[in-house]
Amino acid sequence: MNPHRIDFENYHLIPLKEEMIEQYANEVMRLYGNEEIVRYSGFSIIKNTKEAKQLLSKYCTKADFYIWFLLLGEKYIGDISLTVDLYHQFASVGCFLDSKYWGRGIMTKALKELLFYAYAEEGLHRIEAQIHQNNDRSIRFFEKFGFVYEATLKENFFVNGTFYDSKLYRMLFDEYMNQYGKMDF
Repeated sequence: MNPHRIDFENYHLIPLKEEMIEQYANEVMRLYGNEEIVRYSGFSIIKNTKEAKQLLSKYCTKADFYIWFLLLGEKYIGDISLTVDLYHQFASVGCFLDSKYWGRGIMTKALKELLFYAYAEEGLHRIEAQIHQNNDRSIRFFEKFGFVYEATLKENFFVNGTFYDSKLYRMLFDEYMNQYGKMDF
């Protein structure tokens, strides 16, 4: 993949690069340190900037993992990641947004832009979202966005020492186009 910056309205999706870690570590720490935001992810709460830098460094070294910071102006307010399987032309998506911005449609707009990039520029055919069985907010978000429920995966999320089921949702390229019809390359 060749991730690049995506601008829309007053927002920017910026692909994470090693040189950005120092600049955004404090803001990432605040987001990933918020129990309300990471509760269903299985991530450990980030307690300090050192842990945030370690997490971001790990993200930078994963060959099949791409993360875009969601910025309002220059302020980090969340991120969207894709774990990509180019051979099979699909990716798994994950989204985190500062709770101060929930319910404003920001993540919907950001995901629409990023998925267009994934489908139109990278040639992906399928995007999946696996959502913790109790994460009702994310389930509603992906359903409203147009993702289609496919299955419940038994005990595949390990969160705080317990296995949970996840709900598997998908959006195919043609489903995206039927929903959003964006073709302005």
